[in-house]
Amino acid sequence: MILQLSILDPYFKLKETHLSSDYEIDSDYLSNNPSKFITIDNNAANLGDYVLAKEQGNSHFLYIGIIETIDADTDTINARFAYELFDGDIIVTNKSGASYEQHLINLMSLYAGSSALSLFNLANISKTSDTPFAVTTTDGIKTYNLLSYLIRGFKLHGVVFKFTGITVDSAGAAPRYIPQFEIGSVNRSIQLKDNSYQFVNWTVQDSRLTRGYVNELRIVDKSSNNMEAPKLLATYYLQTDGTITPTLNANVLQPTKVQDYLYDLTATDKPTYLSVAQSNLTGNVYSHQIIFKILRKNNMIDVNDLEIGLLSNIVYNHVAYRSILSGYSFSSSDDYVTLIFGNIRNNLNDLLDDTN
Repeated sequence: MILQLSILDPYFKLKETHLSSDYEIDSDYLSNNPSKFITIDNNAANLGDYVLAKEQGNSHFLYIGIIETIDADTDTINARFAYELFDGDIIVTNKSGASYEQHLINLMSLYAGSSALSLFNLANISKTSDTPFAVTTTDGIKTYNLLSYLIRGFKLHGVVFKFTGITVDSAGAAPRYIPQFEIGSVNRSIQLKDNSYQFVNWTVQDSRLTRGYVNELRIVDKSSNNMEAPKLLATYYLQTDGTITPTLNANVLQPTKVQDYLYDLTATDKPTYLSVAQSNLTGNVYSHQIIFKILRKNNMIDVNDLEIGLLSNIVYNHVAYRSILSGYSFSSSDDYVTLIFGNIRNNLNDLLDDTN
């Protein structure tokens, strides 16, 4: 497959187009690893420019990234997915509402500030769903990285910031490309099983009851002063189907792993006990990492329909997993696409994020 690359300046004005027959596209929502493109002819791209990639002769864009390194000797461009622009701090307080998606848009708008070059000011960002949410912090107020906040929202709620396409504004002296982004959850799901010859190189790490998997939340009065007899306000459990219940039952993996949440009864904007439990437990149903490869040309999955956040029911070695697509990658040198499901990554950043 030959890719057509469009290089846009920071104002999203087209600078040049190139072809690439040597590339590696890595769309991992949790890690945002760099993607690599080697252009067939010389390129005049600069750091901070954007690169758009699509299959030659196809209108469907596969990727948009911000160029972070350029090797002029080999005409190699390395870029990261466009949400890298939100790698900066925001203020986090206790907050609840009916739309986590609108909450993210509000934060992005605030983060963008007055910068004329911000992605938020130059692109269209819309929401496609509304997910109730509660952000809770025992510190009252703290700083947090906005990019990490986006990724955390994916882990907890399955809400994705995704690139959907391009429109062209021809009103000015030079046409301007306008990237279209959406924030929302994916309502499609697929069924996958390890008995197909088209799925190869399976690697499964189930982290339930180990690192990062908490399935019992105890909500404790923050004013408790006796560690041997804290004032317990409520207890909730995560069931294997991802739902929350106040009752310990056979659908809860046991023994449970417990997390205590310190609840401030004196706060003016108190979240409900259930919303606290949902925010802290729901995403843990995806506490695994499932990786396998599938042929690009196959009769089971159209790889052009792959999107981060795609829900899935996976059966591997007779064990059923409710999962979510969190990454995929492909290259010019491989006939296979690598799929990654679940919220766990075996890297230092993931280990550190588990502690936050």
